Parts: sequence; C-alpha cells; structure tokens
Amino acid sequence: MKANRTFHVLIEQLRRRFVYIAGAAIVLAAIMSVAANNGSIDAEESDDELFTVQRGPLTISISESGILKNKDEIILKNETERSL
Repeated sequence: MKANRTFHVLIEQLRRRFVYIAGAAIVLAAIMSVAANNGSIDAEESDDELFTVQRGPLTISISESGILKNKDEIILKNETERSL
C-alpha cells in the first residue's frame, strides 16, 4: 500500500513539473514573439516597411551582360513534321 501511495506522489510531482515547464515555454515563446516584432504588435506602427502598389508598366533593367536562358524549355512540334 505504501508503494501505491509513493507512485501517486511521484505522478503528482511529475505533473507539477510538466505544468511549470509548459508555462515557462509559453512565456518564453511570447517574449520571443514580441522581440521578433521589435516590440510592436500593431501593423500600423511599422508603416515604414510597407509599400503602395500601383498598376502600370513594369520596367526591368539588367546591368550585367550575358545570355538569359529559361529554366524550363518546352519544344512544340507538329506531328506531321518529317525529316529527310
């Protein structure tokens, strides 16, 4: 009977440790989340990182010389094409 009681005490101690460790992990995750956002929770506070999008021509300029190649090549052929 004493062994049974010892077992229940051990289980209760493990349960308490788990609750403490889980609570500490949640608090740590919350602190890391706030730190990752530089302390700001609202998106309105960080307007300097947002850009306005407008419809219009897209200009692409390349400052390097060389050959541009596509990543995937598709060759279309006619089934009636023959080579002599």
